[in-house]
Amino acid sequence: MGFGYNPSLVTSGERLDMLQFFAGMKRLTPVNEWCVWDASGYYIINKVPRKKIIKLGDKPKASDLIEVFINEQDRPKRWEIRENCDLRSSYLQKMLVIAEVEGLYIDSREIFRSQDTGFIDAFSESLEFTSWLRQEKPELYSKVTVSNPNPASSYYLPLELAETIYLQETFGITGKFGPKTEEFFDECIMIQQIGREKRYDFAWVPVPPEGIPVPYLGSSARCIRTFNDEASIRDKLKDKEYREYVGSFMGRFWLDGETLEDCVCWMLDLLNEEGLVEKINQPCGPKTRR
Repeated sequence: MGFGYNPSLVTSGERLDMLQFFAGMKRLTPVNEWCVWDASGYYIINKVPRKKIIKLGDKPKASDLIEVFINEQDRPKRWEIRENCDLRSSYLQKMLVIAEVEGLYIDSREIFRSQDTGFIDAFSESLEFTSWLRQEKPELYSKVTVSNPNPASSYYLPLELAETIYLQETFGITGKFGPKTEEFFDECIMIQQIGREKRYDFAWVPVPPEGIPVPYLGSSARCIRTFNDEASIRDKLKDKEYREYVGSFMGRFWLDGETLEDCVCWMLDLLNEEGLVEKINQPCGPKTRR
């Protein structure tokens, strides 16, 4: 399961409907254990100065690119990005435990810094594949890349491909659960895996009803976020379609005789609790009420 970057967490909070992902994990009963890969660290490539990438040449080494990404993440002026990534990390770890999903959480920033040769090798292989894809399947390549004068942005795709290989070779993970909006990325992954003669499966998160903003496409004033107060929560749940949607993934936390509003307020209090991740990691950490 992969989660991308949301740049507005510090100011607006996380979207409650991110829990839809975790509800979906629980429904995929054949899967006994999950890995949540936090790709927030990839956002930094959009901020790397053009000259730093050009300096590496036409075919930069994977290890040199990773070093550039790390150095950019550590620059004092990037403190807001670091704070935002830290908050996303906290929310994802809380959701993983609150939803009682058995799984491993991995922060891509830590993998960068670990100098793990497995990831560097996977990134190197994916750089080669991406070069081939650009030449042999330009139409597909154009669907998964954004026209950007900064050459650093072109490394998002090989990073996503690299995480697939790394998790496959390191942890034996042979499938991906994510939003349908990533179907073209998934097609790239499948082509690469076929070339590697490896089996790989995909499952997509159910798409919300028409008119409801999906949780993996940024923010929306209509959606409940972790920083909303009780009055705002009650107001947003007056929308019948949105209320039904929230109820569809909050059902497993909903106590008999409790209103949906009360259940959502309880969830947001839990997600915003200071030090909850530390408590979770203790042997007798907090359990959900289900």
